Parts: sequence; C-alpha cells; structure tokens
Amino acid sequence: MRENLLFIDPDKLAAEGLSPIAAGKAAARMSRLFLQEGVSFARESTLTSHFDFVLMREAKRLGYEVELVYIRLASSALALERVAARVGRGGHGVPSQDCGTTFFAKSRKTVQGCETGR
Repeated sequence: MRENLLFIDPDKLAAEGLSPIAAGKAAARMSRLFLQEGVSFARESTLTSHFDFVLMREAKRLGYEVELVYIRLASSALALERVAARVGRGGHGVPSQDCGTTFFAKSRKTVQGCETGR
C-alpha cells in the first residue's frame, strides 16, 4: 500500500455518528468522488457488497492500479469474537448465523476480487 493515501473506512464513519447503512452509503459516495477526481485512496471493505467489485472494475477502467489486501481470520468463531468486540466499541453487528456463512463465502469473493483487480 502507498503511504499518505486517503483512507475510507465505513466503521469509522459510523463511529462518528452515522448509522451503519448511512456510513456505507457515505463511503460509496466518497469512493465514487475520488475516482471521478483522480484521487488515489484506500478503502476498507468486508467484500460483502457487489459494489466493491463494481468499484474495482471502474477504477481499473479509469486507469487506477487496483491492489487488494485481504486478511482472513482462522475461524468463524474468531469472526464472532471480533464482531462482538466491534459492537462493544459502538460498531455494527452481524447476526451470528451470518458470520459462518459470510466467513466461508469470503474465500470465493476474495478470488473474485483478485480476478477483478488484475
């Protein structure tokens, strides 16, 4: 990753008082604006939205170099612990039944993201 990039993090936007949905929408607007303006930026994502892949394709089309850094947890149990900790800090929750499903779906989405980022 490059130093001094503008960093878009929906969780930090939510911590500043936006609802999780409003924070996600604000992050999407910021991402689109930065692309339109030719600004280099980094964006935190859980890769749960189709928008993530649309954004990567659009960035590539506009001549951006797209780098995908993905950190995977060792287990869905650890994912549940991290969600609980995030909620404790005022962040958004994820239904526990979705954590396991999401955890395993991430591997497929990561591959999709890597293919998009080429």
